[in-house]
Amino acid sequence: RVLAGDFGPPAVKEPPIIDGKLNRGKLLIGTTIFYEDEHVGEDDIKLIAEGGFDFLLCEIGETFQKQMTAWCGQYAVALISKDQTLPAGSGIAEALAKGGDLFAGYTPEAIRVGDTAGDEPHASLYDSWGEYYRLYRQRFPDKFLFCNLFPAGTPAKKLGAKNYAEYVAQFVEKVPTDFISLDEYPFFSISLLNRLAFRLCLHTYDVVGSACRENGRDFWLYFQTQGHWFDHIYTLPSFEQIRWQAYTALAYGAKCLMHVSYTPVWGRDAYAMIDKQGRVTEQYLYARRLNAELNLLSPVYMKYQNLGVLPASAKNSGGAVRSALRRQKKSAQNKGFGGIAPVGGVVSQRNALAGYFKEAEGAGFALMLVDCAGLYRPGAKQDVSVELTKPCRVRLYQNGALAREESACRRFTVTLASGEGIFAQIEEE
Repeated sequence: RVLAGDFGPPAVKEPPIIDGKLNRGKLLIGTTIFYEDEHVGEDDIKLIAEGGFDFLLCEIGETFQKQMTAWCGQYAVALISKDQTLPAGSGIAEALAKGGDLFAGYTPEAIRVGDTAGDEPHASLYDSWGEYYRLYRQRFPDKFLFCNLFPAGTPAKKLGAKNYAEYVAQFVEKVPTDFISLDEYPFFSISLLNRLAFRLCLHTYDVVGSACRENGRDFWLYFQTQGHWFDHIYTLPSFEQIRWQAYTALAYGAKCLMHVSYTPVWGRDAYAMIDKQGRVTEQYLYARRLNAELNLLSPVYMKYQNLGVLPASAKNSGGAVRSALRRQKKSAQNKGFGGIAPVGGVVSQRNALAGYFKEAEGAGFALMLVDCAGLYRPGAKQDVSVELTKPCRVRLYQNGALAREESACRRFTVTLASGEGIFAQIEEE
């Protein structure tokens, strides 16, 4: 079926656009076509729509953008793109200094829910970007400007701040957006880099997740679905590794996940959801499978607010993620976070983490339990047990769907596959 172009029925999900705005009430899923690609056509946008993606982010020229806008409109895929008439990056300060109407040449499109302002800015740009954001919002209250920050591990000189936490804090202070987006790609082909990569990955999630909790912003993430770019420095991630990135980000409270990339970018050997000849690859199938889970989970997950993240108490804590989880535990301790009242403890066979949640409008709690031990062992499984301090009703969501429900529960155990996440609703009885 796949060889014949039959990828199954289209995704079932909540609408990506409501009343002319991006539907921020759902767990958003996006992907990218950063640059013009001769192999991209209408059929690709149809595949993106059917694959459970809500929006497409593009950095493309004017002619190709018009075609993309038409196709996205046809298949109800929201579009965030670069408009050649708008200032961006370091050019924003110059445009503001010149005065005049910054939007005189801009033509809004209904399917284009946002415009890009730039990528990975130096902190010295924040003041001018903040003013630009305010002017844009005044003119287009139903749309938004998108920008993406550096991840942790970027040198201080490049950040324009003494450390990563300060870089993010300055952005929050000076740029009036209701989300923080960043890119984080943790899977390398060089094994020596992996332990450091996981430390930086979870540190990035922790810093941004904390900033979002403290300032009422949403956490958006570009994550690694393609591979072999930059001369094969980055490896091609398996389904389990793609899934781990997504569920780990959800454990930190992410509200938007963006697969990088639909088209191969950043190197002659890059391999994405389509290859250099425009053929659909297994990476598209992996993304589509994961998206189906996430879209199923969205109505449940989005009812909760993230409170913090702790590693499970692992009986065997070796492996590539061990150091990253220790750093996360120390960070939680420094913040004074120790979990939630109904949960007495989370014990795992091997490395795992737990994201803790509180119902936004209600008295319920939740956990996102994520396997961190089987990232290089696709068939691996482990049990994770949760001790409760009082009888509770528990609902367990696996692969996005309700899998089990227990009442008067004082302890429950789940079996996590490699990179898998299970969401547990917990209500005191």
